[in-house]
Amino acid sequence: MSFALFFLGEYANMILMSAMTCILFLGGWLAPFNWAAPFGWLVPVWGVLLVVGKIASGLFLFLWVRATLAALSLRSIDAPGLEGVPAFLAYLCRGSGRIYGRHQSFPGGRLI
Repeated sequence: MSFALFFLGEYANMILMSAMTCILFLGGWLAPFNWAAPFGWLVPVWGVLLVVGKIASGLFLFLWVRATLAALSLRSIDAPGLEGVPAFLAYLCRGSGRIYGRHQSFPGGRLI
């Protein structure tokens, strides 16, 4: 039963993320390019149809990416990122050293 609830929560998250993407980034109930409702009787439900269509297209993209990408393990996701950590730390130390050196060389000890 907990396995089913886990997947139910995952799909609820996909629906919520599609709805938030629709509202925040795709204009919500507004049609693209100021399109009008094709029929007069469709005007009252035009916004609802647009929101449902945008959410459905977001869900389609979620499911398409989820189905086509191979199941990646955490180790395979983290491996390329962990290889760059020493270089990033060296770059961070170099940059902070340059800022510290600049800070010490000015009268009054102020940064530019």
